[in-house]
Parts: sequence; structure tokens; C-alpha cells
Amino acid sequence: MTAETSTQARRLARIASDTRSYRRAIGDIGQALSLWRLWGMLGWLDIRQRYRRSFIGPFWITISMGVMISALGFVYSTLLGTPIAELLPYLAGGFIAWALISAMMIEGAAVFTASEPFIKHGNVPLSLHSLRLYWRHAITFAHNLAILLAVYVIFQFLPGTSLFVFPLTFTIVSAILVIWAIIIGSLSTRFRDLPPIISSTVQVVFFVTPILYKPEMLSDRPFVYQFNPFYYMVEGLRAPILGEPVTAKLVMTLLLMLAVSAVLGLIVFARTRGRISYWL
Repeated sequence: MTAETSTQARRLARIASDTRSYRRAIGDIGQALSLWRLWGMLGWLDIRQRYRRSFIGPFWITISMGVMISALGFVYSTLLGTPIAELLPYLAGGFIAWALISAMMIEGAAVFTASEPFIKHGNVPLSLHSLRLYWRHAITFAHNLAILLAVYVIFQFLPGTSLFVFPLTFTIVSAILVIWAIIIGSLSTRFRDLPPIISSTVQVVFFVTPILYKPEMLSDRPFVYQFNPFYYMVEGLRAPILGEPVTAKLVMTLLLMLAVSAVLGLIVFARTRGRISYWL
């Protein structure tokens, strides 16, 4: 066998190995999606375990967030000279959306390390743990929507027809967050310094994302939020529930983010999936 033939054979073997890796990664995700009863039940159990013997349960998060939003609303309405009836719904929508996004980012970094017993001694798809994490925080997100209901009642606020777009934007943002959790979780299993970096980065991103303030206040520096992917995810969740128009640009940007995330996630997951159990 010549050197050229040997090189070609190795190249073909590597291509075949990569193809199998991608097929197994896709199969893993497909199998995890089909086991929705399992990750749904595990997500519920996580909530029940965390708030065991608590009368209010996860609504403690909702209460604490409601108190913080109310306090910030009164303070910032005075500082910014904005009517509280206008500012408070905006803050509520932003904080509720950010709570879901930030939790998926921070806890996504430990999604596989925290599930080490399941991975080493179980026989479930690896991507199922990201879906379990998402479902747990989706439940909390649903609880936090009670804050918006209170805002609607107090300020006699009606979201309008834009609310019907919310299922679409929520589904897109949820898919992006699950994929990001897979990517971050896979890389964090190998590089253990990544979780604290992610946590610190999320804290910084909070202040450069229009949550405490409106994008119009950055009219002289629009690049601060225009190139911030977190802004579009927050806006995708916040705009429909506040009755603001959901533009085609916003939906197309979210779909583009989903497509890019899906390609990147498949590449990372296919290359790391077979090694995650060894890195734990």
C-alpha cells in the first residue's frame, strides 16, 4: 500500500467516523425528545425536591422577584422621570424573561456534571438532561407570569393581539436555550473553568441588555443592543406579553439565531458526546 493510498484510507475512515458521530448525536436528541414524559417528570421532581416541606414552594421566587420589580419600578420611575404605569410592566417583562435566560445559561454549564450519577449508571440520552433543566425553569417561568397578571390588574393593562405571537417566539427562544445548554454543558464538562466564566459573563450581559432601561435611551449608541443576541431573546419574550408589536425583523433574527445555534450545537455535541462520561 502506497503512502497516498494509506492517507486516503485514513481520510475516508475519519469521514466515516465523523458521520457516525453526527448520526448518533442526532439520534440522541431525537430519542430525548421522544422521552418527554421522563424529562417532564424529572423536572417536576426537581421542583418538588427543592421546595419540599415549603407551603408556597416555587412561588417564593415569584414573590421575591415581584418585590424587587416593585422596588426598582418606584426608584427608576423617579430617576428616569417615567410614569410607573409605563415602566413597571416593562421591568416585569424584562426580569421574567431574563430569569429564564440567565438560569439556562448558568445552570446549563453544570447540566452534565450535576447529572453524573444518571450518566454513569443510567441509560438515557445525554441531551435529555438539558431538556430536564429547561422544563424545570419553564415551570418557574410560568409561575413568574403571575407578576404580569398582577400588573395587568393593577394598571388595567391589556396586552392586545400581540399576545398571540407569544407561543411562536417562546418556542424559538426555548429551542435556542436548550441548544445553548447542550453546547455550554458539553464544553464545561471538559473545561471546568468555564462555568464561573459563564456566570460572570451573564452578570455583565445583564447590564448591557435593555432590561432596566429602554433601547431608545441608547439612541446614540445603538450597537450596544443591536449586536447583543440576548436582547433579541428578551424582546422575543417581553414584547408579546406587553402588547408591543413583534416585528418580522425580530422573528427572523430569532430564527437565524436558532439555525446558527443548531449547526454549532450539532458540531459540538457530535464531537464531545462520546467523551462526556469519561470527563465526569
